[in-house]
Amino acid sequence: MLLAEDDGGNRVLQGKPQQPPQVITDDMLHTVLRRARGESIEDIRLGLIIPTGKRKEKYPSPASIYRALTEHDKRQCHPGAIEQAHADFAALQP
Repeated sequence: MLLAEDDGGNRVLQGKPQQPPQVITDDMLHTVLRRARGESIEDIRLGLIIPTGKRKEKYPSPASIYRALTEHDKRQCHPGAIEQAHADFAALQP
C-alpha cells in the first residue's frame, strides 16, 4: 500500500494491500484436513512439501498450516461471506 496525501493534506493509504503468497495449496489443505484428526501439526508438516515459490521443496511452517486451517474454518462457517466481502470491496473501488 502506498501512503499519499489527499486534497486536504491528510495522509491516506492507497492501493491494494499485499497478501503473502499462499504456501498451502488446496491439495495440501486436503491432506492436512484428512490427517489433522489424529496427528500433531509437526507430524503433518513433515509430510507436506511446498511445490512452488521461494521456499520450494521445503516444509511449510506450523503457522502456515494453522493459518490455512483457520481460513478453511471461516469458509465452512460462513460460506458466502468471503465472496460477498470481495464483491462489496470491488464495488467501492473507483
